[in-house]
Amino acid sequence: MLGKLQTQKLTKMFKLHDSDASGFFEKADIELRIQQDSSTLGLSSGSAKYEEYSAQLFSEWERMQDKMDTDKDGLISLEEWLQYHDQMLSNEGYKAFVGVSLANTLDSDGDGKISCEAYKSFRKGRGLKDSELDEMCSRFDLDGDGYIETKDLLRFREEFYVSNDSAAPGNWFCGEY
Repeated sequence: MLGKLQTQKLTKMFKLHDSDASGFFEKADIELRIQQDSSTLGLSSGSAKYEEYSAQLFSEWERMQDKMDTDKDGLISLEEWLQYHDQMLSNEGYKAFVGVSLANTLDSDGDGKISCEAYKSFRKGRGLKDSELDEMCSRFDLDGDGYIETKDLLRFREEFYVSNDSAAPGNWFCGEY
């Protein structure tokens, strides 16, 4: 059963996925996200990287819809979202969900680091406030060098799902909850 903190964090995550603020996560939200991210990531429509990124997000959407859309109406409600995550967390299914795609997308040169500025720019396209983005980077940049280690970002994302410690840095993966 999801705890209060997990419910708060996952509700915030749902709202970030619901790009058009319709109250449902749907395919149109993925299309909007691709448009927003393409600008931030400098991906030109029709380029190989754009097509690869689009295919990755649509594949993620199909997987999520298959697992979360219990009434098969093409929409994922907050209730369906929370119910799925409750089930996923109870059997450690989140480990497959955490993945490395975000870290690989943002670590464009493959050096194992993501600049805080690149991270903030990317996440700002998700509707996060500047104050949230600054706080995220201060928590995620463990050595204060202006970079987030990709291995740490993956750990923070996992921590987001499983931690009930309100002070854990990973709780900020989707901003203030």
